[in-house]
Amino acid sequence: MKKLLAVLCLLGLLLLSSVPAFAGTDTGKDAEGILTNYLNAIVNQNVDEILTLVIDERYSSDGSQKEEYTHFLEEKKLIDYKIKKMSQESPTQINFETILTFDNGSIERVPIVLKNDKSWKVFINEKSLEKNYEVIQEGNQKIVTKPQEISPQATTLVSWSFTNRGGGAVFYSNNSFNISGSTATLASVTQTHDYVNLGWPVGITYAIVKKGILGDSMWGQRYLSGSISNPVSVNVSGSGSYTGAQVRFTTDIGNTSSMGYRGSGSLTQ
Repeated sequence: MKKLLAVLCLLGLLLLSSVPAFAGTDTGKDAEGILTNYLNAIVNQNVDEILTLVIDERYSSDGSQKEEYTHFLEEKKLIDYKIKKMSQESPTQINFETILTFDNGSIERVPIVLKNDKSWKVFINEKSLEKNYEVIQEGNQKIVTKPQEISPQATTLVSWSFTNRGGGAVFYSNNSFNISGSTATLASVTQTHDYVNLGWPVGITYAIVKKGILGDSMWGQRYLSGSISNPVSVNVSGSGSYTGAQVRFTTDIGNTSSMGYRGSGSLTQ
């Protein structure tokens, strides 16, 4: 009998240890409540309420964030959602898995992170959709088809020129473009920074992304290392079709945030 009781106690402890610490607690309920309010605000296209519930590191200006969020809501409308899973990363971070349905027929598995700094808020940055994001069902997209050209010359989708960018900076091309297919070209690219003469390495990741209210969807990306003063052109592979895409630049952190990165180039296809 004593052995049986010991086994039962052990099984009970194992079952309790398998339940997330926050499950059924006020912590989990509070975070899920904020996420529910956030998703309802997206369904209702209430951009002002959305902004009170989110921290989006992609923006340094509230004005530009509100302007782009308003565009995202009009472009792709959320009509239904399900909160499927939640797991506690730390006392101040809870990860959720959601299934979102949009008006164009798209169904997506979207990871959403909530962080607590005095209160729970949805946390978004440029990497929010890089892991555990999945398009379950493709939706209809309005894609602008390029007219067939007699000349084999590539079309410039977007160009850029930047200076005085810090190490570890993330920023986007000023102009947007439409992209599809599987290959594009980073053309006539130059990149360097102010500390090259001290031997500090140079590196920039060029990602072709579509910004959205829940993060960036990526078409493709290419990392270039080294100081490049003589323009180079390299291919970048991708997949999918996006309207309103941008080039997202991520500079290597280096030895200081004041790296003075500068560069130029264009994306062609």
